[in-house]
Amino acid sequence: AELIVTDTKNNWEELFIKVESHHYFQGQIGFIFKLVNNQEDYIEFQEVSSKVSKVFSPDVLAISNLLFRSFLTLNTCFFQNGNKLTYPFNESLTLRARNENWRRFLAENIELVKKMIDDIDTNCNDIVQYLKERIQKYLDLNSTQDYVFKIIANEKLLKYSLKNNIRQYNHAYYLLSTTRIYSFFAEIFTYDWFLLNNDDNKYEYHFGKNEGSIVGIKKKEDTNVIFYDIDTGKFKITQIENLNSSPEYFETIDEAIQKLN
Repeated sequence: AELIVTDTKNNWEELFIKVESHHYFQGQIGFIFKLVNNQEDYIEFQEVSSKVSKVFSPDVLAISNLLFRSFLTLNTCFFQNGNKLTYPFNESLTLRARNENWRRFLAENIELVKKMIDDIDTNCNDIVQYLKERIQKYLDLNSTQDYVFKIIANEKLLKYSLKNNIRQYNHAYYLLSTTRIYSFFAEIFTYDWFLLNNDDNKYEYHFGKNEGSIVGIKKKEDTNVIFYDIDTGKFKITQIENLNSSPEYFETIDEAIQKLN
């Protein structure tokens, strides 16, 4: 409001009204002042507000988890409570939905958001393509395929978790179908492999249910399951009916698959 009165050379009021009408911000634009270097610079505020409006546009939010996976290229940015990891829904219909998701993300990760906004060219006309290219560039430059890499690389992984919930147990990360481990869940490394390597429908995924249950990849008509060992971060083979797994560890799923075959 002060800028509207003191800076008579620029129409701050018109700019504020335009940005406040954004379908996701809906009047809440104070955070944008934290994204600019000079809060009294009209041109900078105009450019930054234009870029952030594109990032949270309907085109971006219509694509499940594209925006969150893009932010993961900058840093691990889950909401975390103990071993519980969650991430924003793209829903914008209610005030509560906005406050509990991307508005919360903006409040907790403003420096990360600023880095994203600074990286975007002012003349970017296709923000969806930009985010996809950003993800691909990250994948091309990184060789450490940890759980975050898998989530960024495979857009299908996060879609399994209908309530956007992940649980961490030692080295393992489990995608929950709901909000509790007592419902079905999938382990990220084995589920990623299954989604990418089952075109011939040779394998099936054995989802876990309840703590301590076996979760992993199995050949159809077979009781052996390849699972991720939470203590060692390696892969092992066991039988569903006999949880006393073999003493042999495998560095990769492909090595374990060769053993099964």
